[in-house]
Amino acid sequence: MRLRFALPLAAAIGLWSASAFAQPTAEDRAIAQTLFDEGRALMNAGKHAEACPKLEESQRLDPAGGTLLHLGACYEGAGKLASAWSTFHSALSQANKDKRADRADAARERIAALEPKLSKLTIVVPPAVADLTGVQITRNGVKVGAGQFGSAIPVDAGVVKIVAKATGKRAYETEITVGKEPSTPRVEIPALEDEPVSAPATPPPVPNQQPTSDTETAPNDGGPQRAAGIALGSIGLAAGIVGGVFGGLALMKQGEAEDHCNEQNLCSQEGLDIQEEGVLFGNIATAGLAAGGALFGTGLIVFLTAPSDEGATTTAAVSPNGFRLIHRW
Repeated sequence: MRLRFALPLAAAIGLWSASAFAQPTAEDRAIAQTLFDEGRALMNAGKHAEACPKLEESQRLDPAGGTLLHLGACYEGAGKLASAWSTFHSALSQANKDKRADRADAARERIAALEPKLSKLTIVVPPAVADLTGVQITRNGVKVGAGQFGSAIPVDAGVVKIVAKATGKRAYETEITVGKEPSTPRVEIPALEDEPVSAPATPPPVPNQQPTSDTETAPNDGGPQRAAGIALGSIGLAAGIVGGVFGGLALMKQGEAEDHCNEQNLCSQEGLDIQEEGVLFGNIATAGLAAGGALFGTGLIVFLTAPSDEGATTTAAVSPNGFRLIHRW
């Protein structure tokens, strides 16, 4: 017959079942023997809480039927009767495999002595809860399988925390205290409440802020406009200089042409050629001076009408009497 043990006893069972397939090394055996000797000495001194971890590690490193018997006795001395009961069952199974009748008799004796002292916890899970999507029942953080629902499972004395969860449901939690005297506590899992549906978060309204000169409107100090005015004025000045140079050349050509003409203003071919050059230079001079004056004047207006961060402004005005620049501070 297969036995069902409480999940708080999983550590004790795992020490026997998982390690049964491991092949300990010589170093493992040496460490296990040392821990076994220390654990047994602590037990003899009545220090079961310190002895049990030593024996647990010894069994994990080098599984042995004798260690299981001592570990069961250690749990019993520490008041963990359910853990002791399950460990003696493991020791009985190992003794039967090893054909150690003496150990098997010792294990049966302790099992029989502990049976009436056990507290057994029953967790009742109604079908409406058991059938929920993602349902999970835990006892002290360890999952309780569906096969344990409704069964009286041996548990050690102390606080037992039971939690029930399911998808889309509020978690149910409860705690019970199992005393040292034998008892049969029962916990029924109620119908789980639905999780509240959270409304989508509404972003806070954006305040209607008026733009301020310090935050949203950068002050315009007229820098780019002044730069454009300077550029136009510079081009106009350069054009005026070119016009002046060609104007001077035109006057020189006029003087040279007079040397090749008589009093009746009849000129030789060379004089006529010089006159043509003078006319060309004069036309270039006129165009250069006219364009230079226009560009220079435009650049001056652009420069002077640029806004100022100090509040000074310059405006241009055209009237019947002419062109005026008005500067205000």
